[in-house]
Amino acid sequence: MVKMNTLTVLLVGGFAESAVVAAVGLSLVGLDYNWGTILSVGALQAVFICVARALPFQVGIHTYLLMVTMMLLLHYLLRIRPLVALIASLTGMCILALIETAVIPLYARYFTVILPEIMARPLLRLGVTILDTAIMGIILGLVRKTGFAFIRAGRKANEF
Repeated sequence: MVKMNTLTVLLVGGFAESAVVAAVGLSLVGLDYNWGTILSVGALQAVFICVARALPFQVGIHTYLLMVTMMLLLHYLLRIRPLVALIASLTGMCILALIETAVIPLYARYFTVILPEIMARPLLRLGVTILDTAIMGIILGLVRKTGFAFIRAGRKANEF
């Protein structure tokens, strides 16, 4: 059986998931972006995920902390206004939360496990993350193809 530790799962899964969450959030506020910058946001956010999960918070509290770190990364790396960065971060994270709310019960039923077991077993956790990221990727593709956005903050992320 493949042995994976939690840190590996958080870094591998968190990197891709964070990059796609940032891209979806920025796309839905009508901003274009450079994929290199989005990958940088994903890499840094993956590190913050590892730190946040190591802190002694109740389940769910780390999500608020990660939303703030995502906002700060978008603000400083893409040079966009803090409010626009907050809206992009909040939008991407809310869509991820909605997807996880639908996916995790189906995933748990399929593998006949409960949520604490998914969280405790790195390979199961990575499976959820990959599934969430794939769905977010489909949403990103649809948003980019149609040009749909909730608001139009500008044409390029660095116009502000």
